Amino acid sequence: VYMKKIHIIDNTYMLRYAAGDYWLLDMSQEGIPYKRPMTLNEVGAKIWEMMVNEYCITEMSNKLAAEYDIPGTDLEEDIKQFMNQLRAYGVRIEE
Repeated sequence: VYMKKIHIIDNTYMLRYAAGDYWLLDMSQEGIPYKRPMTLNEVGAKIWEMMVNEYCITEMSNKLAAEYDIPGTDLEEDIKQFMNQLRAYGVRIEE
């Protein structure tokens, strides 16, 4: 059970919805070199919003499990993998 709140450090990222997709934009970049926005699906966007609001992994998985009718234990690993993708993109996350 992961009860530690998730915190995004130096959050300069903004989530936007455009052209049918969710986009995570690095608002601190100056343009050169240009860092492309990260595309998120609906679930990724929901996880991002919960991270911004400092949910813990267990809270996120429980909320998504109820909404999508899937076991929360499966979701915890998926959330951790998504957080690793965000880290690879450059988002600093503290658990």
